[in-house]
Formats: sequence, C-alpha cells, structure tokens
Amino acid sequence: MSATTIPQRPGTSGTEAALKTSRRLASEQLRQAERAERVYRARKRAAAARANYAEARSHLRQAREHLALGARLLFGVVRWLPYVWREKSEARRVRAEEKKRRKVIEMKRRLEEKLAASGGGLVMPMAMVRTGD
Repeated sequence: MSATTIPQRPGTSGTEAALKTSRRLASEQLRQAERAERVYRARKRAAAARANYAEARSHLRQAREHLALGARLLFGVVRWLPYVWREKSEARRVRAEEKKRRKVIEMKRRLEEKLAASGGGLVMPMAMVRTGD
C-alpha cells in the first residue's frame, strides 16, 4: 500500500445504516411507549387506591361511631339489668299466683261436685268461696 493509493470505503452500505437507525428509533419508541403505559397504569391504580382509601376511612369512622354507641347502650343495659330481672320475677310471681288460684278454685269445684253427688253436707255456692282476691 502506497501513500498514493486512495483508502477503500468501509463495507457498510447506506441501507444497513438506515436499518440500524430505524431499529434504534423503533427501540426508543418502544421504551417510550412502555414508560407511558407504566405511568398510565400507575395513575389509574393510584386513583382506585385513593378511592378505596377514602371509602375505607368512611367505613372505619362509621364502625368507630357504632362501636362507641354500642358500648354506651351496653353500659345502659348492664346498669338497668337488675330492674329487668325484678320485672320478670314479678311477672313470674303473678303467673304463679294466678295458677295457684285457679288450682284452688278447681279443687273446690271438684269438692262441691263430690259433696253434691254424695247428697250430704253443706253445699256453698261458688260466689261465697274466697279465692284470694
């Protein structure tokens, strides 16, 4: 190779350079599209997360209020429970007395029937029988 010879051109053609440039541009566009897609997905999911967070806070606030109300009402129930028990025991006592009174009346009625059937003895009308009224 002498100094007078012209150096040879590289073996690449314009087509190969255009293809490389085109590939680089496509690769860059793909990266930009992927980045835009990630940003879009993140924005949408963040909006959904904010909405869920606000709804959860609302529900938790209501739950706290309901828990406080339930605790206050339960305290009232516990405080007034002896009165409820007294009322129920009084109702039981009244029912028992009524049952006992009916039993006494039934026994007296049977006794009167027996005495009337035997034909002897003094028969008292039911109006004269004292029933505990």
